[in-house]
Order: sequence, then C-alpha cells, then structure tokens
Amino acid sequence: MIALQVWLRTAAGALLAAGEIRVADPDPRRGGLLRGEFRYHAGFLDHPDAVALDPLRLPLAPGVFDAGRPQAGVHACFEDSLPDAWGRGLLIRRYTLPRSQQTAPHLLAVLGAAGLRALAYTRGSAAPAPVDAGPILDLESLIEAAERYDQDPGALGDNDLGLLFRAASSPGGAR
Repeated sequence: MIALQVWLRTAAGALLAAGEIRVADPDPRRGGLLRGEFRYHAGFLDHPDAVALDPLRLPLAPGVFDAGRPQAGVHACFEDSLPDAWGRGLLIRRYTLPRSQQTAPHLLAVLGAAGLRALAYTRGSAAPAPVDAGPILDLESLIEAAERYDQDPGALGDNDLGLLFRAASSPGGAR
C-alpha cells in the first residue's frame, strides 16, 4: 500500500495538510488494477481556508471517498497534478522507477512539492520542503537536451534530466 499526505497551498502561500490518499497494492487477480481512496483531515475540514479539492467527487465533508479509477488508483484531481506523458517519462527516468512503480500514486510521491500550483504530496506527516528551481540555462540548451532525450532517453545524464524536469515539465491541472 502507498499512503500520501496531500497538501493544499493557499492563495497566501501557506501549506495546509488537506488529507490522505491510500492506494492498495495492485491486484494481480484483476490485471493489476488499483483501489484507492481519499479522506480529508478533520483539522482541514474546520479550517477557514479549506476548499473542496474536487467539488463533485470530493465534497468538503468527513468520510472516505473511493477513487473509483482502477487504472490510476487516485482521483482525477490528483492525477491532474502530474506532468503530461513526456514529463512523466522524465520523472520515471530521473527517479529510476521500476515498471511496478510507474503508477500515478508513485509518480505523485516523487513529484512531491515540485508540481505547479495548489497541491503537494509527501509520504510522511512533515510539510514538504520548498523546491529550489536552481539555475536555468538558455533556451537553446534546453531545446538540445530535449531533442537528445527524445532520441535516446537513456543517454541523458542526471544534470540534463534535472534541467529538463525543472524547466520543461509542467504539470497541468490542480490550479
């Protein structure tokens, strides 16, 4: 099982512990499908800055909300925090994730607070550390690194992967 704490960044920049995602290990009898759920933290429900993370599927209320998405194992609002397919490939390569961990919950765990916008994820109860974007090279260097990645992802070094991940991968959704 994988458990992730979900953090909501307020308009003022504060991080609130919003709730917890739990996803059971893949069920080999059902083709590796994932069963996941989310529950808001009680303190979040009472916080004046609390908002429903998905007003239709995760109303701001106590209880366990089944993800009902056996391919992903997480609610769509959380999967929207992830980069597109190209960016997911960078995450997988950067963190050398084995095939069994190339699922939405594991990708959210390695994404942590590096995503854009409102949501961040941790495996423990401690708030995520701020992410240092580091220096960005010129656009031509980024284009060359992206082309090398597209030609042969395995040939790219860690520095170029880190650069591409910081500069070229942009998670959608979760605004």
